[in-house]
Amino acid sequence: MNVKKVLLKTITLSSLVVLGSGGIVSAAETENAEASPNTESTPLQGSLGLSENGGFNPNPPSELNKRTEIGDSYFGIAYIPDAFDFGTVKLNDDIKTQTIKALKDNHKDERQTNGEKTFNVGVKDKRRETTSEWTLFAKLQSGIGQTNEGMRLNMPMSSDNVVRRNINDGTEDFQPDQLTEQLKKEGHNEVTGQKNLTITMTDTPVMYTVKDQFINGVYDLDLGDVTISIPDASKVAAQTLDTKVVWTLSNTPTQNDQLIQSVKDLFTVDSKYTNLKSSVTSQELTDVENEILALGNSTQKAYNLQHFNKYAKGHLIHWDFKKNANAHLASLKLITNYDDTQAGLYLCDFFNARTTTTEEPPYVSVKLQRGNECIFNKGIDKSGSSRSISQIEVKPGDILTITHQEGVSDNGKVSVYPGNLKKGYIDESGKTLKYKVTDAFRLVPAE
Repeated sequence: MNVKKVLLKTITLSSLVVLGSGGIVSAAETENAEASPNTESTPLQGSLGLSENGGFNPNPPSELNKRTEIGDSYFGIAYIPDAFDFGTVKLNDDIKTQTIKALKDNHKDERQTNGEKTFNVGVKDKRRETTSEWTLFAKLQSGIGQTNEGMRLNMPMSSDNVVRRNINDGTEDFQPDQLTEQLKKEGHNEVTGQKNLTITMTDTPVMYTVKDQFINGVYDLDLGDVTISIPDASKVAAQTLDTKVVWTLSNTPTQNDQLIQSVKDLFTVDSKYTNLKSSVTSQELTDVENEILALGNSTQKAYNLQHFNKYAKGHLIHWDFKKNANAHLASLKLITNYDDTQAGLYLCDFFNARTTTTEEPPYVSVKLQRGNECIFNKGIDKSGSSRSISQIEVKPGDILTITHQEGVSDNGKVSVYPGNLKKGYIDESGKTLKYKVTDAFRLVPAE
């Protein structure tokens, strides 16, 4: 009996392995169904470095330009125009604007542009970073001309204002197809250029990086037909032009990230915060300046104040006319663009503009005289209800006359911003302010 019981137990335990298996599987086979180990790894090693010896220093697109001594640097100015040669030019004997082009054919004294020769500037940045932020500036070492004759150096840039990559290897002659589109790694250009520049003795941005874009290449900008503009050739003496364009590459962003919103609101949308809106007022400038001075961040304060002083504060002259101390009547504004090469006169916010044929003298009148011709003459009634806005371009040499029948002195009827443009400009009657526009669009007492 004892033997049978042991045998029965053995059979029962063995049967448990077979049940539900669909076949006979040993316990050892069941335990080894999973791989062990089932995961391993092989390291992938190495280091990707920058191009050797700073990468290629390409030849510029034409013989009008020269390479710099950039050597093995990964970042720097790669090439600039060799010279802006205006040749020998006869000055016009009239008061019209005379424009002369820098020569692109060194063998002929002519103004005809050779399409195969261009003035170019190139910036090399082969650091392969998305954090690169730089600006290429240009300025004159000294003024053009012996005296303040209003002569301007202009760079229109290429017609489509496109910054391209120069992929020439620096050993072979440059070929036109070696100016290519930018990388656009994220669908956007890495570098952009300004257009229609006037180069003065103050640094002017020429091209600059776009924030958060991958930078790798030599970035080329065609400067276009470089010209000197003479507002009135009859005022210019015979002379030899002798100055330089100084190019400066700075680790300075120009996206104006640090500008506060109230500063941005002073400017037109398409001007990169450099051209004032025609609607801006002296009170707005005062309020914005006070806001800047109250900023706690010293770096942001300095940046905003510098921008404000350069592009806003010196570009607005504002006259305010009143019927009494509390009743605004009209505003007159003289606004210059960012580089003081153009100016506009705006008469606005007034009521019932009168015609100049009215026998009774107007309460306020504004006249602009150009030579022997009166090109702007507006009279304003003391009362009325119709709104009117007038504007006209101002030229150097124009004479501006402002008359208020109750006087322009300190009676609260006429205010001027900035305040130093009142005393010294009032005639003997005490009712008229008289100004002359200079070549730089500043106001001086009219003779």
